[in-house]
Amino acid sequence: MGSPEAAALKQLAAKQDESGLEDFTKPQAVFNIDVVDRVTGKRYTGAFRAKAPTLADNTTIGLVSAMRAGGSPWDSIPPVVRRRIEVLATFEVLLVGRPPWFNDPSSFYGEDVISAVYEKILQHWHVFFRSGPDPGRSESPAEQSGGEASSLEG
Repeated sequence: MGSPEAAALKQLAAKQDESGLEDFTKPQAVFNIDVVDRVTGKRYTGAFRAKAPTLADNTTIGLVSAMRAGGSPWDSIPPVVRRRIEVLATFEVLLVGRPPWFNDPSSFYGEDVISAVYEKILQHWHVFFRSGPDPGRSESPAEQSGGEASSLEG
C-alpha cells in the first residue's frame, strides 16, 4: 500500500485488529482479510473499506451486473456465473478502499480471496441493516432487491 490513504486505512484496520472487533454498525466499515489462495498458494493480507449500499448503489450494482452480462438474457447465464457477476459488481460499487493487489478482483484464479472479501461485505450488510430502524430485517440488501446474497459457493 503506497498512498497516504492506503496507509491510513491499514492503520485503522490494525487498530480494529488490536481490539478484536470490527465495527459494522456504521455506514462504512473497515475490515482485514488474511487468506491463502488454494489455487496459487499465495497469501493475501490487506485492509478494505466498504460502504453499506444505498438504494442508488443497489440500482448501480444491478446495472453493472447487466453490463457485465454483455446483453445476454440473465436466465441464460449459469447461476455460478451470475453470482460471480453480482459479486464483482458489488466490489466495483461498494469497495471504497482496497489494497492495490485487489484492483482487479476478476484476475484471481481461485475464489478464496474473493469469497473472503464478499463474506465481510455481507457481514457488514447484516449488522448495519439490523442495527437500523428495522431490527427484524433478515435479508441483505441484495436479497431484498432480488439478487442472491451468499458466498460464491453455489
